[in-house]
Order: sequence, then C-alpha cells, then structure tokens
Amino acid sequence: MFDVKGEATMQMELTAPHEGTRIADWPSAVSVLRGKELTQSERSVLQLGAAGMSEAEIAEQLGLNCLTVRVFGSNARLKLG
Repeated sequence: MFDVKGEATMQMELTAPHEGTRIADWPSAVSVLRGKELTQSERSVLQLGAAGMSEAEIAEQLGLNCLTVRVFGSNARLKLG
C-alpha cells in the first residue's frame, strides 16, 4: 500500500489458517503442542525447576529473561499434558 505522499506503508491483516474458518475454530495451543517432543531449552527449564530453582534463578543460569523461562515452562507443561 501507499500513503497519500506515495510512500510505501505496511498493512497487517489477520487471516484464518483456512479460508472461511472462524478464530474460534482455530486449534488451541494445547492441541497444537500436546504430544510434541520437548526442545532442549524446555527440558533445561523443567530440570532446573524440578531442582527447586525459581524462574529468576533459572533465567540467570541459562542467560535468558524471566518471560522466556516462563514461556518455555508453559510450553513444556502443555506438551506433557
């Protein structure tokens, strides 16, 4: 797209994965992740958490931020059921 000055602009559009589907019909994170193999990062976060470390301690140990640690942990728990 171009604006009134003729400069290119970016336009974002949300589309369903398949034409004609509604957002409510999209697969949930649970159904997408369940049964998939854990990544090495997810495995590390779970192991350190099981050893009693807090999210902040895990983040420091792995050189990540706390939000990333939380996401890895959540994804791992979804995959494991």
